[in-house]
Amino acid sequence: MEMLEWTNDAYAVSNAPKDILARYKTAPHHNENGFAKAIYEWLSEGNRGEHTHRIITGRVNSGKTGSLAEDFKKQNLPIGNADGFACVKVRTADNIHIGYDLVRLTTAEKCEFIRKIQYLPKNWNEAERLNDNYSFCKEGFDFAKRIFAEAQINDVKHFYIDEVAHLESREAGFSQLIKDCLNSGMKLTIVVRESLVEVVIKKYKIDKYRIINLNGMAME
Repeated sequence: MEMLEWTNDAYAVSNAPKDILARYKTAPHHNENGFAKAIYEWLSEGNRGEHTHRIITGRVNSGKTGSLAEDFKKQNLPIGNADGFACVKVRTADNIHIGYDLVRLTTAEKCEFIRKIQYLPKNWNEAERLNDNYSFCKEGFDFAKRIFAEAQINDVKHFYIDEVAHLESREAGFSQLIKDCLNSGMKLTIVVRESLVEVVIKKYKIDKYRIINLNGMAME
């Protein structure tokens, strides 16, 4: 029962107990290749794994960005199959964390993106501010939009966004980019703050997804 509840697409063979049949999709009797026929139906409905969006989450400093980058290396085969960006910590020479830069996963091209208020550079072009702690620059958002636009031109199948957090929970930040990606038909992998996973799934109506929780097991 736990495994049937674990997935979005659960089947029971026709000779299963009636209370189970009442709750899940029905496949033929196990002597009539019910298992194989359930798989065939699932595949024919377009539910293949490559169309399932993925959400990477976990505690603070649990390695979410590193996990995204490693996953990208595997998914970008053949070359050109994937694109997107990581949000990488920026530190001073004496190891003080001052903010984040966006790094394009395909080319390693960088763009300043977030800075703590006390470390804002000269000529900083602020687009958003979060709790008077962090400032987000317009150039960073424009950089992310350009990566996505070029990915569409190049018919990329899989797009990565790091990180989706409080701005996106109130439909700011990368909100429109997430919507555009979902509407484009691309497979989407995003890093989401652990406390905001359910909010993001509901707000952006992500219906087929897999949660990769770095604190524990993956869930669908």
